[in-house]
Amino acid sequence: MNRVVWKFTVPVTDRATVVMDAQLLKWLHVESAGPDMLTVWALVRPAEDGRARRYVLHVHGTGHVLSERAGRHVGSVSWMNHRIYDDAFTSGHPTFVWHVFAETGTELEIGAAA
Repeated sequence: MNRVVWKFTVPVTDRATVVMDAQLLKWLHVESAGPDMLTVWALVRPAEDGRARRYVLHVHGTGHVLSERAGRHVGSVSWMNHRIYDDAFTSGHPTFVWHVFAETGTELEIGAAA
């Protein structure tokens, strides 16, 4: 089966779950999708058996204590808090910087026998 790149949107939360009908080969990239959402890209091999799999990402802000299960670093992104003043678009320093880690050992086939 061929490899493809898929895109997912996940909330900024300590533990975000991504469900896909594919085998994850590698997390590729992370970008901000706003103050409370992230977009992640993954290299995957679509499932030939049609079974969904679950993968877990941990999202932590700078200075936050990492979860014990936070594994490999996927990427870091900043979100700039943009404000509009008198029709002028201005921005300051990044408001948030999120660090995304893949939880190791969390692949679970949905509906598969335990």
